[in-house]
Amino acid sequence: MARHKHKRRTRRRQRVQRSADAPLRARTRRHRVHRGGHVPDSLKVVVQSGAAAGPEGAADTPLFTKEETRQQPAVSWVRNRPADLYTLVCVDPDAPGPNAPWLHWLVANCAGEGVASGEVVVPWAPPTPPSGTHRYIFKLYRQAGAGPVDMSDVVRERPAFPLEGLVAEKGLVQVDSKEYRVAA
Repeated sequence: MARHKHKRRTRRRQRVQRSADAPLRARTRRHRVHRGGHVPDSLKVVVQSGAAAGPEGAADTPLFTKEETRQQPAVSWVRNRPADLYTLVCVDPDAPGPNAPWLHWLVANCAGEGVASGEVVVPWAPPTPPSGTHRYIFKLYRQAGAGPVDMSDVVRERPAFPLEGLVAEKGLVQVDSKEYRVAA
């Protein structure tokens, strides 16, 4: 019987200790995020209608018309590491046949919290799905190294864009993505 009470007291002490450590764990988690961890939902994509893109793969991903997405969207993000540079890529993975993914936008060496500070490698091309509904995925990558990435050798062809090759060759690390859908 005494042994059983001892176990209960020990468990109770552990619960009390865990609850006392909760603020410390929260501070540690925040510290990790600002020191280079991932900031969830850091990427924000807003189209002309004022609506924001939803999380990738979500059933409630917004559906827009071609007219609403004609202008370049406003894209911003929360910087994980203030000294790092970022690359933003927008692709249509639903392009028919061997043309997938179709490149719609590529901006590299973004020093701020948006594309305005970056180098436009491939300018914005509005979505024009020929039929059905297509997804447009915005992927934000943190660039490796301290300096800008040389994008002079990047393939600028929009159909069948070799995104995986670009990511591997330039040492890009994906930190966030958003998507929206556009109806034909």
